[in-house]
Amino acid sequence: MSVHRYVIRHILSLFCACGILLAGLGDLTRPASADRVETYSSEEYKADLTKTYELLRKLHPNLTAHKSSKELKTLFEELVTAAADGSTRETVYMAISELVGFVCDEHTQVIYGDPNETDLIPQGWPWFTYPLMVNGGKLYMRIVLSGKAEEVLEIEGLSGKTIAANILKRVPMDGCGRDSHIDVNDTLPINARIVAAMIGDRDKYHVRTRSLDRETIQTREVERAASWETRMLSTRKFRLDRKIITGDLVDQKFDHHNGLLIKVRDADIYYRYSTSRNLAYVGIGSFKDFERSEEGVELIMRDIIDRRPDAIFLDLVDNPGGSTHTGQHLMAFLLPRAHRVFSEAYVRDVSRKVPGNFKYFDEEAEKRRKSDARFFRKVRKKGGVRKAPIRKRSFGKPDYKGKIYVLVSPSSRSNAIRVAATLKRLRKATIVGSVTGTNVVTSCARAEGTYTLEHTGFQLRIPTICFRTKENRFNEEHTLVPDIIVSPLDRIARNYNSAVLKTALKHYEETRENGN
Repeated sequence: MSVHRYVIRHILSLFCACGILLAGLGDLTRPASADRVETYSSEEYKADLTKTYELLRKLHPNLTAHKSSKELKTLFEELVTAAADGSTRETVYMAISELVGFVCDEHTQVIYGDPNETDLIPQGWPWFTYPLMVNGGKLYMRIVLSGKAEEVLEIEGLSGKTIAANILKRVPMDGCGRDSHIDVNDTLPINARIVAAMIGDRDKYHVRTRSLDRETIQTREVERAASWETRMLSTRKFRLDRKIITGDLVDQKFDHHNGLLIKVRDADIYYRYSTSRNLAYVGIGSFKDFERSEEGVELIMRDIIDRRPDAIFLDLVDNPGGSTHTGQHLMAFLLPRAHRVFSEAYVRDVSRKVPGNFKYFDEEAEKRRKSDARFFRKVRKKGGVRKAPIRKRSFGKPDYKGKIYVLVSPSSRSNAIRVAATLKRLRKATIVGSVTGTNVVTSCARAEGTYTLEHTGFQLRIPTICFRTKENRFNEEHTLVPDIIVSPLDRIARNYNSAVLKTALKHYEETRENGN
């Protein structure tokens, strides 16, 4: 990317400062003053929007799982009608992200910039110091240094509810859970980019907030984000502090004084066992898809099976997902001998060649896609997709029959939610925490690469394989609802991990006292 284009992409300016209504979208955009703005003609705007629509229809296996093709076409036509000459990059992004978000699949995404460049995350709003969150249709702001949370009434005159509504409409979520709890911070660039497109890039932001007890309303000035390097250092320090606090709590409650029973080389796996209380704690930061992760999971789970604890606390609070196979490997030690996580898999595209604007993430992604395509070419097409049943699988003969607690949060996504839902369905695990609305009957694997749109350079990610679980023991909306809800607003506190673990331990102790 040229320096010229790099600089322009950081100038977030959307229409004039008077707050023009974005025709057809209903979104107000608030630009900072800027001398140069990157704009697109209506033909360029429509071309990238049309290409997105065509790729979704051609490739997405799960396109009509939650919304009909007619509804998608109607939205597309409305967005095309609203396309105007001189539209800014942010305006076009808002339109395309609305079309992509309509699919209701968290792995179908449109990325604003190159993930390898620092401009993936928008500058301006201090995402680390004042992270935002949507809950119940309202926007909230966390003040990290004090650990307090406040409801956002306005940012630069744009109402918090309007910002929240735009996030809910555009952020891709499984199953269209539009009343969900959604984090907006610098680790979730899609969510942050949508907010940045509305409030612009400024040196200072005027924010009107209300305390959670609704007694105090105040206006404050929020300084723009620090440099990229400073933000990254601060973020790492904050996350390290949080891990230390949680680790201290775990060591306090799970009192094996000899430290780790097993040395695991994967830093994303944290295991403690309490000899005095006969309890096990397993924290998994992500389900990585390499052999070392599976070896670590196996070592820990075999040790747990041998010790037969009365309860296992599986911490997936910060787990964004990862390899389905690694998740299955974990559950193999906890589920019945014959089980299946999904009942069928299906794909739409089995072509041998990919378009010129497509780029694989890596060699493994390319191998995976080609292997899936070879298999599904042998499957008869029906209704535009090729479906194949998944047989019940067994990785061993587990005999653990104790209680299972699964700890989750809005940061628990993708395969982490699949693991939690499967353990709830097949082992009656107790789910503790809060989640971003997610469908537990249909889901897709992550995409293998990106399609770069010609004019804007936005990167479109579309999964090639999706799954369905026919067995349904959930609510009518097919969503995972925690058995014990720890308020999402508590996540604003400095250490939500500890709060969820304390709640789960308290529930275990109370049920034990009651003889359950």
